[in-house]
Amino acid sequence: MNRTDLPVWLLDVDGVINAFPTIRQPGSWRRNQWTRFKVRGFHIQAARPVLDFIRKVHEEGLAEIRWHTTWQEKALDLGDVLGLPTFHIAAAPEFDDRPDNVPHLGYWWKAAAAYRVVDVEKRRLLWTDDDATELDDYDNRRIWAGGPGTAMVIAPDPSDGLVQTDLDRIQLFLTNNLATKEVSLP
Repeated sequence: MNRTDLPVWLLDVDGVINAFPTIRQPGSWRRNQWTRFKVRGFHIQAARPVLDFIRKVHEEGLAEIRWHTTWQEKALDLGDVLGLPTFHIAAAPEFDDRPDNVPHLGYWWKAAAAYRVVDVEKRRLLWTDDDATELDDYDNRRIWAGGPGTAMVIAPDPSDGLVQTDLDRIQLFLTNNLATKEVSLP
């Protein structure tokens, strides 16, 4: 498979890998599946099955994974600390122009990068971001413009981050890349 045929996975950190547990929801990971890390003075709590899954997606060449986070260049250290490969940072020139990091203001720097994957690169998009539920109608239309199967956006509960049902949906989306272009949208 040509590299440009691979879907792009825009992977957020906080609320996706780094969970902020308050009360665990049904379907979350068991207590012994969590591990803690410290990166640049920040504490990260991640579920080992999520880290293993991300590593597997990379090793099996199912997607090109890019960090897409407010961490920006600081995310380059994450791979080493979390036991993951080094991933590139998603190009996001809008990050410096953002009025703040609130997506519901009608301007969200992360949505522009997602749109570029679908519209400019003409690649399938997997986007995991706990704030993706805040996409406005304009951003939604731009991201889904490629039609069914072009994109999958998963917005996990930040208390749990990605859970097994999310990983199952991601696996289906990535492995059905050639078999079908139809994927149920969130």
